[in-house]
Amino acid sequence: HWLACDAMDLPLADASVDRVLVGYGLRNFPDLGQCLAEVRRVTKPGGRLVSLDFGRAEPAWLDRSYLRYLEASGTVAGWVLHRDIESYRYIAESLRTYPAQHGVTTLMQHAGFIRCGSIDLLFGTMAINFGEVPG
Repeated sequence: HWLACDAMDLPLADASVDRVLVGYGLRNFPDLGQCLAEVRRVTKPGGRLVSLDFGRAEPAWLDRSYLRYLEASGTVAGWVLHRDIESYRYIAESLRTYPAQHGVTTLMQHAGFIRCGSIDLLFGTMAINFGEVPG
């Protein structure tokens, strides 16, 4: 069952879903902690949250280079695909305030998830975060 709705206020009963999958979405929420608490509320004991999103690369020089690349490529992609240079430029800007993989892991733990972690992809420029609801 697929559902499109406001993730900050899910129209679902407590402990009613087995899995929550998020793709390139967590960094766009105004209050990531509230979003994760809401996901935790609706996920059954033993259920999992898995999220794929941009990450922050290490070492720092690679991260800075990657952000510049995203700014430039976002401008080009926005123009080519939508005739709007701003369409994808927000990605690099959103990463400047996003807690990225390690911060998301910590926020998931604060929201009540266990067995939390992250898997870095492409030198950390992408990451999969995961966690499980106790029970």
